[in-house]
Amino acid sequence: MLPPSVSRRSRSSALIAACLLVMSCSPDALDGIAERNLPIIKGRVSPSGYMPAVVALVINVPGYYQSFCTGTLIAKRWVLTAAHCLESSRIPGFTPLGVYFGDTVHTTNPSKTIIPVKRRIPHPKYVGGQAPGQLADWYDIGLLELTFDAPITPMKMIRPKEVGPAFRLGADMRIVGYGLTNASNPQSSGTKHDGVTQLQIIGSSEFYVENSGSGTTTCSGDSGGPTFANVGTASKPDYRHIGVTS
Repeated sequence: MLPPSVSRRSRSSALIAACLLVMSCSPDALDGIAERNLPIIKGRVSPSGYMPAVVALVINVPGYYQSFCTGTLIAKRWVLTAAHCLESSRIPGFTPLGVYFGDTVHTTNPSKTIIPVKRRIPHPKYVGGQAPGQLADWYDIGLLELTFDAPITPMKMIRPKEVGPAFRLGADMRIVGYGLTNASNPQSSGTKHDGVTQLQIIGSSEFYVENSGSGTTTCSGDSGGPTFANVGTASKPDYRHIGVTS
């Protein structure tokens, strides 16, 4: 759990074209039952087909597919996610890792929308283990190489000239993930949710977006999911990938 001063914030690591976002969503970090039952805290169930480049990382356990992290397709065979999602301890040896494209993992025949992972590549400077709440350089970011091309258009990354206008304190940031709906039930993850939060603190390589008790933030299972900055307008948004939930 993060220290009280940051327990309602998500920590992100700004790596020019990609960043990192972190949050503790243990029950004592939340205000009420309603919050504990939402994956993107105070978010919404994403409309069908929303942000198709946002994907779930899944393992095939007996009888069903289990999602445990989120990622974003940034090239036809590459998914950006969090390095800690790639650790062997999170992926049991008896099952392969796959990437799910769709709204809800628990479908009748999800194998048609799952692409197996060929290779896992954590950032070479990744600091493993439980990172403390303060802003630091943890490099909790990684890539998944898929076995074949994904059937959808990759998400655009933020460009250097867009960082200044979009990356400012108080700016709205959209977060998306497949996190848990019930903290005590690991099978309750797997449905895409999204919400809007605000950029609160900027560090040298990480930043916080914050719930502040009434806004939106991430929870378990949203790790590796994106933070999007809008480089368009409110009426005509144009989102760019700027963060990875850590």
